[in-house]
Amino acid sequence: NRLDNMDWVQWTNGTGEDRFTLLPVKDDYAEHIVIDKINIIDWINLDADKLYGISKLMDGIKAGVGRGIAIPVLQKGEGAATARGGQFVKDFTDCELLIDKFTDQESMLTIGKVKEYTRPVIGRTFAFGIFKGVKIINFREIVKCPACFGKKWKKVGNTSAPCDTCLRSGYIDI
Repeated sequence: NRLDNMDWVQWTNGTGEDRFTLLPVKDDYAEHIVIDKINIIDWINLDADKLYGISKLMDGIKAGVGRGIAIPVLQKGEGAATARGGQFVKDFTDCELLIDKFTDQESMLTIGKVKEYTRPVIGRTFAFGIFKGVKIINFREIVKCPACFGKKWKKVGNTSAPCDTCLRSGYIDI
């Protein structure tokens, strides 16, 4: 259904064959990388007691991609600073994008590690919505609220009150 909603992409070639290969990979991710192509791995799942293994796994993926691109998707706990695997995730990451819930209708993207950049980008945050499960809408940069400093509540006398500047989101649009 989501592919059908992406009406801006031609998913098949002239003979009706798919222009991509979908593989049901559950482990040995690096062995399934197609050199010099875009490789999306949605998603990598490791046993909870072996999360440190993500570093070696990412190294294998990166080594096999050649001049292509690997986009591995990892799970992240809500509000966590890194994906499952912690600092080991960053060992072989060139660009890290972290996605969290922002509001009931929107998500927040934070730029994590970026290996090479021409201007400061690390830590910048953006809010966006998703239409029909595939189209990014209302994409905009946001910053921590200056009234509550991102805490969603501000001090009022001896108590705290919901921040009316950011409407308890912790962020405001730039």
